[in-house]
Amino acid sequence: MANLTFLNVASQKDGQDSKDKQEFLLSQASTSIAGKSSDAITVENVREGFKVLAVAIRKKIAIRYGCASCRCGSCAVKVESGALSVMEADEKQLLEKMGIYSGKEVRLSCRSRMEKEDVSVDLDFQKSYDPADRGFDSSTIKYPSS
Repeated sequence: MANLTFLNVASQKDGQDSKDKQEFLLSQASTSIAGKSSDAITVENVREGFKVLAVAIRKKIAIRYGCASCRCGSCAVKVESGALSVMEADEKQLLEKMGIYSGKEVRLSCRSRMEKEDVSVDLDFQKSYDPADRGFDSSTIKYPSS
């Protein structure tokens, strides 16, 4: 089992109409990673094989996602430390098509699975791209409710 840390977790999602999503609050811990202050939530003892997105949804962590099956690209996160499962061809193809492929650094949370080591993912990365700007249907994007 390993720990999964979500960095830059928003306490409240903004930027969309309330009928498109539910607003929610999370309790947050302030931590320092590589000299940066960050709002972070660590989920301890995550079993090997669990998907990053599944962990976030179960723990009601503010993560953007849509189809949850490697078709829309809305759930990409940046891996800050640690390593996730080996990237499959369909995930790599989608990230390349979206123009955000960068080797092991950017992963789709719906495809990447926990391994035996601790991992930190940066959710701020989701603010750096919009699947709709890259021709993907973003009408199904979901946010966890409180």
